[in-house]
Amino acid sequence: MGAIQNILTGVLCDKWAASLEAESRDWVMRCPCGQETSIWEMGGVRWKASGNPRRHGTCAGCGQTFFGPVYRQGEEPARNGEKAPAVDNQPRSPSAERSQRLFWIDGVGCWLVSLGESLSIGGPAPSGSTGEAADLRLLADLSRRHATLTRSGESFVLTADAPASVNANRVNGPVVLKDGDLIELGSGVELTFRQPSALSASARLEFTSGHRPARRIDGVILMDQTCLLGPEEDCHIVCPHWEQKVIVFRRDGKIYCKSNAELFVNGGPVESAAPIRDGSVISGAELRFRAEFSRVDLG
Repeated sequence: MGAIQNILTGVLCDKWAASLEAESRDWVMRCPCGQETSIWEMGGVRWKASGNPRRHGTCAGCGQTFFGPVYRQGEEPARNGEKAPAVDNQPRSPSAERSQRLFWIDGVGCWLVSLGESLSIGGPAPSGSTGEAADLRLLADLSRRHATLTRSGESFVLTADAPASVNANRVNGPVVLKDGDLIELGSGVELTFRQPSALSASARLEFTSGHRPARRIDGVILMDQTCLLGPEEDCHIVCPHWEQKVIVFRRDGKIYCKSNAELFVNGGPVESAAPIRDGSVISGAELRFRAEFSRVDLG
C-alpha cells in the first residue's frame, strides 16, 4: 500500500476502509500504451468523489508516467479541450474562507495552510475601507479581491475579477490549473501552482516574483485531505534536512499528524496518529515545527 492508503485504512473502520478501496479501484486512468490502471493500484485513493480531473499517473503495465483524466471503469475518458468545471460562485461564510493555519518549521520557514474550499488573492485593504478583504493579501498593486482559487473535485480552478493570465494566456473565464502553471496577477505578480504528489489533491502556491503578505510567509498549501512534509520533491512542503516524512491529515474536522519514524507532539510520543492543536510542537530526531491556529492575520 501507499503511504496515504496505509493512513486512511488505519484510521477508518473496516466497512469504510473496504468502501474506500473498492471505489479507488473503480476509478482508473488510461496510459498512452492503452492499459488502464486504477487509482488504488497507483498507491492513491479516490473516495466519494465526482468529476474527471486530469492528473499524473503511472501505468502498471509499461511503467510510464503520464498525464490524463481520471474516470470510472466502463466510462469514456474525458478528451482534451473539455470545458472547465463549473465554479460555485455562491458566497461562502467567513469561517470557511478563513480556515487558515500556520506551520513554523525550523530551518525551512513559515507556511500558510489553507483548509477552505476557496482562497481569494488580492492587494492590501486600504485603511477604513468597507467590503471584505482577500484571504491572501499581497504587498502589490492588485485589486482588493483580484482572483480566486476554488477547489473542484481533485483540481483547482482560477477565476479572475481583474487582469490575470496563466502561462501568458489571458484569463477570460474559469481555468483549470495544472502542476507547474505560472499565474500572473496584474503586472508582475507571479505565483507558481504546484501539485507535487500524484497521491494527493493538495496543492502549493509559490511566490515566484517575491511578492508576499505583510506578515512574511514562504508559501501557501491548499490542503485537501493530506499534506506531506519531508525531504523529497513530491512533498508539499520540502524540508531538505529531514530524514523522514510527516503526514498531516484531516479526520472528523480536526488535523492530525503521523510518521513511520519516531514522532512526538508536545513531548509525548505519537503511537499511530495524534491531533495537532493551536500551539502544538511536533518534533522528531531531526525535525521540529509549531502549529499556529488562532488569530492568523497576514496583515
